[in-house]
Amino acid sequence: MKSTNLNTLTIIEAAIGLRAKEFSSMELTQACLTRAKERNTRLNAFITIDETKAIEQAKEKGKRADRLQESKSV
Repeated sequence: MKSTNLNTLTIIEAAIGLRAKEFSSMELTQACLTRAKERNTRLNAFITIDETKAIEQAKEKGKRADRLQESKSV
């Protein structure tokens, strides 16, 4: 993937990168959370950023992806 800044990826590029294991769902989520928090102080675009829930969902996505990969290699 050409772009290494996860905040500049399109949704298609993010999906391809996740499938190719160029980065993890946790890395993508952390990058998005960091960017949202940085920008929200100026833009005030979010009422709430549920960081705990986002990280929880990213971890679960990572586990599901690992299980799927394992089942394909069997």
